[in-house]
Amino acid sequence: MKVLNFSCHRPTPDQIEAGVIEMGVREQKRFRTLTSYYGTSKPDDADTETRVKALVELAKNECFAFGVNTILLHTALWIAVPLVEYLDSIGINTVYPFCTREIAPQNLPSGEVRFTRVHKHSCFANTVFVAQ
Repeated sequence: MKVLNFSCHRPTPDQIEAGVIEMGVREQKRFRTLTSYYGTSKPDDADTETRVKALVELAKNECFAFGVNTILLHTALWIAVPLVEYLDSIGINTVYPFCTREIAPQNLPSGEVRFTRVHKHSCFANTVFVAQ
């Protein structure tokens, strides 16, 4: 399965092996612009709607260009929720990265042991809509 990386983050080697593909550089920059917000309060509804519509167009164009209908989404919830709902309504599936966290011990020259967390791609988690 091929999955379009719809994120500001580069896919990990594990994700690439699982089928994640990157948008073009210009499209990645557009995504970052649309999903970044530096205000001190939440964006208003009109701003969010404008951004979601632009992201939907970007997703449609990139999915068409790469022949995929699934995106790997990693962005802030204030924009992810309306975006996922709209994409679902037009047949674009959204998945999220699901990683396992492993503890890896490192032996230091001093004899001490340092433990680091290693995130490894495990699978894609589907969006689940709960009926109200």
